[in-house]
Amino acid sequence: MTKTGYEKSAEFYDYFDMKDNIDFFCSYALREGEALDIGAGTGRISIPILEKDIKTWSVEPSSEMLEQFINKLDEKPELNRLSELVQADACTFKLERKFKFAFMSGVFDHFLTNKDREHALTNINKHLEEGGLLVFDVFIGLMKDSSLKPAGIHKIDSKEIRRFVGSKTMDDKTIKVTLIFEIYEDDKLVEEIKQISYAGIINQKGVIEQVEQSGFQILNLYGNYDFTPYENNKELLIIEAKKLSGD
Repeated sequence: MTKTGYEKSAEFYDYFDMKDNIDFFCSYALREGEALDIGAGTGRISIPILEKDIKTWSVEPSSEMLEQFINKLDEKPELNRLSELVQADACTFKLERKFKFAFMSGVFDHFLTNKDREHALTNINKHLEEGGLLVFDVFIGLMKDSSLKPAGIHKIDSKEIRRFVGSKTMDDKTIKVTLIFEIYEDDKLVEEIKQISYAGIINQKGVIEQVEQSGFQILNLYGNYDFTPYENNKELLIIEAKKLSGD
């Protein structure tokens, strides 16, 4: 596995993550009464779940992302009683209990090999109760070459942050993702941050095979966060699966 690629730019993450999926994942947490957020990042989804008075365990390997998460909790200290933060990755985290519901958002793409995917899914399986749910998204349609191009602007008072994203297919069947953040103050460029990360290349069939080989049964495939059924060749694939009997 590799780091998710936001170590230099964690403070900007929430400005540009525009996935409309908070209500989607919250609906599962409300139904199951708890949540295990794997790859929780800055708490973009965990904190709205906590705000619904639901106990949430949040696993995140990046200290920079966790710092942003903790800063948010400092502003909402009433949520601390419900929150458990764990610094670890999906393959190696270890908690002394099992869960009814676990999820990942924007995480599966960062497993670079089938071995990484197997280790992560197997570890998650061990942390679920029998019949427990795993829900995650994977952006299959983004696993291709793309020239560096503008990908959003965020303004804060006199500061403007401009993001650029590009990707390139590598020989080892990974995608090299380049993120550039340009920071302007009063229309003058004052800083440029370049971040390199990698994503694994996998198709729909490969995702399903990996999930089923790791002790899960696929329940549903969605193509959007409104529970629309998945259609072949769509960019976004959402997996809903349950743990089969036995560890």
